Amino acid sequence: MGKEKNKNYFMKGSIVYKFYLDIKSLSKFQKAVIILSFSIYISSFYLTAYTIGSSSNKGWNLLFTGWMGLVIGDFECFPWFANPLFFMALIYFIQTKSKSILFSFIATVLAYEFSTFKTLLTSENGVKSAMTIQLGYRLWVTSFVVLLVGSVIDFYIRVSKKDIT
Repeated sequence: MGKEKNKNYFMKGSIVYKFYLDIKSLSKFQKAVIILSFSIYISSFYLTAYTIGSSSNKGWNLLFTGWMGLVIGDFECFPWFANPLFFMALIYFIQTKSKSILFSFIATVLAYEFSTFKTLLTSENGVKSAMTIQLGYRLWVTSFVVLLVGSVIDFYIRVSKKDIT
């Protein structure tokens, strides 16, 4: 009996439990935004993000290797940083904080920046090749836009109810 009491106390005092309570208290709209945005985000990893010639690059591969461009001085990797910002925006959205608008906006801008590139570094000797954006990339950006629009709408709903944090 004593062990279970300690286990409950630990559980109720933990960050995981607080996060669980935050999720439990979300409105249907907030849950729909999270599910839609995260589902699109995950779906984008199974599709081709871009092609260079006959070579295609799946989203999951880019998720795990995109940050490595910083190591070789390739600044075309900056859009990859939209990924951690997306998760920060999700956390703030779940906590119903207005910061989710800022983080999802920056994530969207960084993700969109990739579409402005016409060529990408394809070898270590500095050769760049033309690339073509594919559906995986478009879905990836869409997931950020869904979270951004959802955050803005949620903010206005909370403003109308005077429940702003």
